[in-house]
Amino acid sequence: MDLYPAVVDVYRNRRAGLWSIVDPRTRRVIGHKVEVFLVEVQLVVSPTRRRASLRGALIESSALCGALRTADGWCRLRYAPAVEDAFLVGYTPVTRTDAAHLDEAGDAYALNPT
Repeated sequence: MDLYPAVVDVYRNRRAGLWSIVDPRTRRVIGHKVEVFLVEVQLVVSPTRRRASLRGALIESSALCGALRTADGWCRLRYAPAVEDAFLVGYTPVTRTDAAHLDEAGDAYALNPT
């Protein structure tokens, strides 16, 4: 198991087809994963750079990931810079979520987004 900081930023690396994990203090990529679970997530959009990331605590426990995977209330999360400089659930902008599941297909899901 890799050691990561308590809080990380995650974004989709389209070229590699993986999720890149970034240390927010150094802004360096510290790892890549096929699938990611985060809790206490802040959805961050940089309008000047048109870059979006999710900031939260990375979950690596398979038991906790399994419990999160089966929880009710997941919503599809999307980022559409042409529509709005925000993450969206449907057409509603959101800035926080209790948990995020970033899957291997490149899709993102939010649990109880606000």
